[in-house]
Amino acid sequence: DGMLLAEMSADPLLSDYDTLIIDEAHERSLNIDFILGYLHQLLKKRKEIKVIITSATIDPQSFSRHFNQAPVVEVSGRTYPVEVRYRPLIELSSDDENAEVNTENHREPLVALADAIDELIQEGTGDILAFFPGEREIRDAAQFLRKKYQHKLNVLPLYSRLSRTEQDKVFKLAQGRRIVLATNVAETSLTVPGIRYVIDTGVARISRYNQRTKVQQLPVEAISQASANQRKGRCGRLEDGICIRLYAEEDFLTRPEFTDAEIHRTHLASVILKMLDLKLSDIENFPFFERPDPKRIRDGLNLLEMMGAIKKAKGDRQLTLTGKRLAQLPIDPRLAKIIITAAQFNCVKEALIICSGLSVQDVRERPLEYRQKANEIHQQYNELPSDFCSLLNVWSHFHHLKSELSNSQYRKKLSLSFLSFLRIRDWIEVYAQLKKIAVEMNIHTKDQPADYADIHKALIAGLPDQLGLKTTEGDYQGARNSRFLVNKQSAIFSRKKQTVQNKKLQTGSTKWIVATELVETQSVYARYAAHIDPEWCLEVVPELVKTRYFEPFWSERSGCAKVYMQQTLFGLMLVSKKTVNFQQIDEVVSRQLFIQQGIYGRKIKTRIPEIKAFWNAIDEITAQENKIRKRDRLKADSEIYQILDQHIPATILSAKMLEKWYRNASTKERQLLNIPLEALLQSDSKELPQLPESIEVKQYRLPLSYHFSPGEDDDGISVSIPASLIDLFQDADFEYLIPNFLEEKIAALLKSLPKRLRKNFVPVPDYARVLVERINPEKERLIPAIINHLKAMTGYQLEIDDFNKNSIPQYLNMNFNVIDDNFNILAKGRDLLKLQQGAKTSQWKKSEKIAESSPQQSKMEVFSFWPEKDLDKQVEVIEAGIRVIKYPALYQKENKIILAHFNTGNEADYYQKEAIIALLLLNIPEQINFARKQLLNKDRLSLLYSNIGSADSLLNDLSVLVVRQIVSENMIQNKDDFEKNLLIIQSEFYDVFATVAAELVEILKQYVDISKKIKRDISPMALASYQHIATQLDDMFYEHFLRYLHSEQLRCYKRYLQSMQLRLAKLPHSADKERAAIEVLNHWSEKIKQMGEKLQPWQADYSEWLHLKTMINELSISLFTQELGTLWPVSEKRLKKAFEKVNAYA
Repeated sequence: DGMLLAEMSADPLLSDYDTLIIDEAHERSLNIDFILGYLHQLLKKRKEIKVIITSATIDPQSFSRHFNQAPVVEVSGRTYPVEVRYRPLIELSSDDENAEVNTENHREPLVALADAIDELIQEGTGDILAFFPGEREIRDAAQFLRKKYQHKLNVLPLYSRLSRTEQDKVFKLAQGRRIVLATNVAETSLTVPGIRYVIDTGVARISRYNQRTKVQQLPVEAISQASANQRKGRCGRLEDGICIRLYAEEDFLTRPEFTDAEIHRTHLASVILKMLDLKLSDIENFPFFERPDPKRIRDGLNLLEMMGAIKKAKGDRQLTLTGKRLAQLPIDPRLAKIIITAAQFNCVKEALIICSGLSVQDVRERPLEYRQKANEIHQQYNELPSDFCSLLNVWSHFHHLKSELSNSQYRKKLSLSFLSFLRIRDWIEVYAQLKKIAVEMNIHTKDQPADYADIHKALIAGLPDQLGLKTTEGDYQGARNSRFLVNKQSAIFSRKKQTVQNKKLQTGSTKWIVATELVETQSVYARYAAHIDPEWCLEVVPELVKTRYFEPFWSERSGCAKVYMQQTLFGLMLVSKKTVNFQQIDEVVSRQLFIQQGIYGRKIKTRIPEIKAFWNAIDEITAQENKIRKRDRLKADSEIYQILDQHIPATILSAKMLEKWYRNASTKERQLLNIPLEALLQSDSKELPQLPESIEVKQYRLPLSYHFSPGEDDDGISVSIPASLIDLFQDADFEYLIPNFLEEKIAALLKSLPKRLRKNFVPVPDYARVLVERINPEKERLIPAIINHLKAMTGYQLEIDDFNKNSIPQYLNMNFNVIDDNFNILAKGRDLLKLQQGAKTSQWKKSEKIAESSPQQSKMEVFSFWPEKDLDKQVEVIEAGIRVIKYPALYQKENKIILAHFNTGNEADYYQKEAIIALLLLNIPEQINFARKQLLNKDRLSLLYSNIGSADSLLNDLSVLVVRQIVSENMIQNKDDFEKNLLIIQSEFYDVFATVAAELVEILKQYVDISKKIKRDISPMALASYQHIATQLDDMFYEHFLRYLHSEQLRCYKRYLQSMQLRLAKLPHSADKERAAIEVLNHWSEKIKQMGEKLQPWQADYSEWLHLKTMINELSISLFTQELGTLWPVSEKRLKKAFEKVNAYA
């Protein structure tokens, strides 16, 4: 039929022929059905031509009708009678037609096969032919029968992919009874000699194209009556035969009379291409023998459109130039497209080899008994993740063998390599035929090998809807949301190390593949697959790629409008989200973004003075609105857009285009960009009130900024405070805001009162106005002032807690910006105390607080003795644009004494006292070394201190304590004081050191003893007491604790430790008595601890806070061990009173 189709292309009237014989017409292949339709039309043009149609199982009347009641001639052949026996897998329990199925008589298919064989063996000699749907079923049956019958039966499989050697065994008669297990290839295509019996399973794999999923399916289906009779006829050729059908006779009678023609089961693209090539454009009305489903015709047309093969002209479908070239190649249109496209990518030779290889049966053989070995040998061809490249390797391999070996050696080597000589011969012939046609089409091969990418780009051209993307489940998502698998023998799963020697040979993505076709058996599988790069699709089939643009935006970095692009190919995501320029896609929206976000939104980088002047005008108007907290001065965004649109030339869509235009524009043209501030103001804008630009607090003038952004963090008034000054201020310094906002804040505070109280002060605005006139911000705190004046006005007494300060709008509370010298905001918020607490650990605060050298010095000076020149009392510096008073002092940093500047005199004094001690120690190295060497109990001391810190740190801290005991830091104000005290220390250091060390040994012995007891002698009843003692120890003993003590405080440690020992002696019997006292002590300890976290050691109240810590220890003695006595009268009431006096940040 292929030759006849070729003749029809060259001579549509078939002028050289007077008679045509169409044999085996019952097979109803796609080509035969097309030829029958074509001849139907040809007979009208050539009435003298004779057409003869022959078949053994044909439906003669239907063919006669197709050819206008053509005569039917019946020729009876010589056949022998065949007895048909029905042996269904499920038998009825009785002869009654309505009897239910007897499940006990249900047989497995292989058991039924064996029963049928046993039955036929009883009938006499002769070979058996059994029909199965596919290879897998044949393999299972062969394994079962060989095990059951062993040497009694010679089991021979027969299917199309079987090697020639294995097939030859079927056609050679041998001793012993044979059973041939075959697919439907043995129905008509082959005649097996010696067959007397047939076993028909009644099923076959029928190739069907699923139009919805675009997948070629191979489902197992019940065969038609015609196929069953064909099978039966295999055993009546030489003598009487018996056919056993493994299904019921009722089943046979209900089956269709004939098998569906291929035209109803396969893709019609190749037929439609041939019709259009023969100028048969009216496809819908073509006289097919059986008209195919219109949907199948439409599907075929869609494929040809995808290939770029057809177009519509004057209402008719016509072949494009590509279509005409596809029609010249006698292969599937997809493969033809690959060859044509290969010329573009210089891989014609590879494409011809691959397409010819795909057009014949796979040359690689996998005999049943050597399947694993064959697979291992075939793996050598899988050097790259591509089954197509494996085909090229097979081609190269057998050509190399042919050039090196004799014919007999060559065939033997092919057999050992599990390659079929006959199929290779077919492959070579098809390749030669295709190459000849390609040359005639001016498509030439090149000797230089093609790159992996180029080969697979050509493949994509013919297989654009056969791509797959690997899913997380391990399978692949295909076109139109299909899912499929790839056989594990594929090269993409090769365990062989795949190397790429040529750097240009890119093998694509491991997630993406292209396949020749999808075939459905038990699952959907891809045949011949390869890894590809999805970007190749954009290059090869851009016309099939669907592009969607979404979410256009302005790119500040590029200075132009951008948009996200998404590209899909038959539902597969090639590009999920790629940024591309938008101005070539939509100029209108691009210009809108350029004006709205680029110019008005200031998202362009430009030095054009007119643009900067426009921005400054916007800033000035916005600043005015921020101050009055109303957006009623600047024109609406839409109006400003129109102004900009009128002033900026219409062709400008990006910052680059603007800059280019401006460089080439004349002075007059540039004036187009001048937009005066008045043009941006609302026509009814009112005169602005005067608002301060700064506020003076504690002699510092701090800059103010205004923001009108309700709900945002910086809404309201912000004050900028240099980081170095952050500790100088309190929230109370800013509670009055500025005079313009005070009335509104007072009104908000009055509105925060509960309704029962608020009703006494209505109308609220009137009271607020009067209070503004009466309150003196310089002398009164805000809320106490409101309370006092309201009482004077109305007689009602309010309390501070009556006001709900959290309910007033946040813009009525000052916002604090902590800034550095470059005006960068380091931290911000409305809680000044929180900012100050955060400053204790923040790196920016540490770097800002200490100036390591004075402004006049370029390098940091390190001191080893008191400076020759007395220190200045204070200096004036500029920080963040603010004049700031600083206090010079000596400062110890990393064991060096330097000069630093501090914000307050107290802070300077504190750090200088520490530095003085360090400087004194620096000048008595001999005394320190001698004291350490002469220390008798040094090892004992170090051992006792080992749980607290190192021996070196202990001795260093002990030296600090000794110096502090000998002299007072307050006594040293100048160089003379320093020298006098240094002499005193040099003379007394050793004696005091030894005395204090001895005291410390006794104290540490007590500490260690108590620590052991509370870890060892714990009673669950007294757990609270033990925990309280442990907490006391942790508060008293920590690394460097000696550095912060005086000798008198150290002596108090003895009493505190003795108290703990006495308590331990009374426990656990006194546990119940202690419980209430412990709760009191824990309560006040926590409050004192929280207060300490808010204080700095140089603040005035810090010494009072230290006194509170001493009081809590004395109170513990008073509550638990009164017999020891206290330093002074102490009680919880006295502690509470002392606590309330400490008002620094409490």
